[in-house]
Amino acid sequence: MKTRLALATIGALVSLSASANAAVTDATAARRGANWLSSQQITGVGQQADTIVAMAATGIAKSTLRARLAALTPAAPAYATGPGSAGKVALAAVAAGVNPRNVGGVNYIGRIRGAYRNGFYGTSTYDQAYAILALRAAGEPVPIMAIRRVTGARGTGGWGYKLSTGVRDDASATGVMIQALRAFGLTTRHSGLANATTWMVSRKNSGGGYAIDGGNRPTEANTTAIVIAAMRSMRRTPPRTTINRLRRLQEGDGGFRFTLAARGSRVIASADAVVALSGKTLPVR
Repeated sequence: MKTRLALATIGALVSLSASANAAVTDATAARRGANWLSSQQITGVGQQADTIVAMAATGIAKSTLRARLAALTPAAPAYATGPGSAGKVALAAVAAGVNPRNVGGVNYIGRIRGAYRNGFYGTSTYDQAYAILALRAAGEPVPIMAIRRVTGARGTGGWGYKLSTGVRDDASATGVMIQALRAFGLTTRHSGLANATTWMVSRKNSGGGYAIDGGNRPTEANTTAIVIAAMRSMRRTPPRTTINRLRRLQEGDGGFRFTLAARGSRVIASADAVVALSGKTLPVR
């Protein structure tokens, strides 16, 4: 009996040690990804904004984030003409500790509010989600009609690129919208959220990773990262196999590739992956 108890104790300690090492490894991978992002010359405003959010997720100094925000500020007004793009700039400002109502004299929260029409922000799921995320990050209320429009637009399981029926649902749009609705304040017990999460999780491939169109397609960094963050926002623990699939896409320099076969946009892949591996969800404050 004593021998069995001793072996059980040793096994438990080994398990705890492995879990602790895995957590440290994920945080280290996230920081390596953030450091790679910080070394890149990024010209696109949206990618610059995503990079600021990713760097903030790993705890990089606000002064560094504000410097990067200042670099994107001159080009941001021409980029942020819609609620989704304005939402990205606002999220970057909040992550950098800057008031999104005054970034270089521009009120990006005002731009989001100005785009609101009868429950909709813009025309896509991403417009709606990033608008909601930015408003909540800035401490602003979101009209309940905007939430009803979203929950009433669910397709066969999740959400697709467009907030309309007949559009094919995908794991990425669903994961972003789940985070937005949780930021609004819907509980994890909300039936629409719970059902969408179940549908999203069911889209994994045989290795535990995710592709935007589901099935057994190769693991994509972006979609897998978004699913991980969405699961966390629903207070679910992402499977280790899913996290490991994402980490397999990290290259030696710290940046992430789109899939094992295709590098794609490493900046976009890395920004999403860093947020997921840091253990954070949107919005990052």
